[in-house]
Amino acid sequence: MRRLFGFTPQVPAELRKANARMAAGDYQGAGAAYEALFAHRGFGVSQQAFLYLQAGRARMLSGQFSLALTYLRRGLELLAEHQHYGQLYQSGLRIKAELEQRGLVRESRLISALIHSNMPAASELPTQFVDEIQVRLPTLCPACGVSLVPAEMRWLDANTATCPLCDSPVDVL
Repeated sequence: MRRLFGFTPQVPAELRKANARMAAGDYQGAGAAYEALFAHRGFGVSQQAFLYLQAGRARMLSGQFSLALTYLRRGLELLAEHQHYGQLYQSGLRIKAELEQRGLVRESRLISALIHSNMPAASELPTQFVDEIQVRLPTLCPACGVSLVPAEMRWLDANTATCPLCDSPVDVL
């Protein structure tokens, strides 16, 4: 519907800068930039959750594991509170794997417990279109520059998803 009327969400310059710092490997600067966006009122619940997840990932990559875990938990809790179970599950699995890769087994178990304690029974989960063919998306959001993971995105139809951070439509390549 947004695309029908030519509407694309306004992406704050600060968000683009935070994503650029993350892509450039300036994890400490990216973490601080994401944290500065926590109070921004233009983000919905999903976008706010992904801000926390990005800040947590940046802090994890900069070696600040305690702060990283705080932000990662908060992002996942926001998704759970607002019943965004698909995003909760997919993001949680990615976070768990990244923690395990860094040898943070205890933290990985905490994330796993958080995911499983907040997931409803499988029969209660909402479903979304998932094709058997692997889709190809740009690696970065064209609007804000965040890394895109197809499984963590909200799909509007078989050819269009929305960026988890800025809510801009992203077309399959």
